[in-house]
Amino acid sequence: MKVLRWIMVLAFVLITGQSSQAQIDDNELHYYKAENHTVRLFKNIEGNNSQFGSICTAVLIEKLEGVSTLLTAGHCVDEDASYFVLSDRPYPVIKKYVSTYSDLAIIFVDGNVEGKTPVAFSKRYLCIGDRLFNVAYPGIQTFKRTGEFQGEDWYAGKIDIVVIPGCSGSGIYDEDGGLVGIVVSYDKKKPISYYIPINEFTRFLHQLSVDGELMVITADENETGNQHIRSF
Repeated sequence: MKVLRWIMVLAFVLITGQSSQAQIDDNELHYYKAENHTVRLFKNIEGNNSQFGSICTAVLIEKLEGVSTLLTAGHCVDEDASYFVLSDRPYPVIKKYVSTYSDLAIIFVDGNVEGKTPVAFSKRYLCIGDRLFNVAYPGIQTFKRTGEFQGEDWYAGKIDIVVIPGCSGSGIYDEDGGLVGIVVSYDKKKPISYYIPINEFTRFLHQLSVDGELMVITADENETGNQHIRSF
């Protein structure tokens, strides 16, 4: 009986160990996909493309005709400052738009950002407890977090992960790799972070299109299935 008991214990350890490893490997695959869309956002200091770490994170949503379009948090971008994003090299921000009603910003950079691919927007309807993933570049660090959808609070979605300053502007992704939203803040009293859902971005685009700032072209056959965006 003792031998049988030890065999059962050993089998349990092996099975749970393999399950844990499979979970880790699965998470790493999601992180890898997320990193393919994620860049560091820097603020220029006296015109020099260098400083100690990025101020925020940004997500690539399109590369078109020598211009790349990215999403970040609105509070990461000042109207009078200049910025660049970093991938294989620095790419200067040539135009930026900050939403007046949600904490979102669209930035355009000079050049097709190499080493990164545009993200597709999530088509999932989230339920409480659904797994979500986040990759962010605060300062010189790389943050990778897995959490669960905790519902929505006013204008923002909630996920049970802890972020720090510099994670703002990073993406929240579903299990299909689709972009669910953009991280904007966190709760200082409990492990909850907030993100702007991607449908708010669509609303933001509509506002800019009506104001004559952007031209939005629906293109079902483009790389991501998103919309082409032109800046005037």
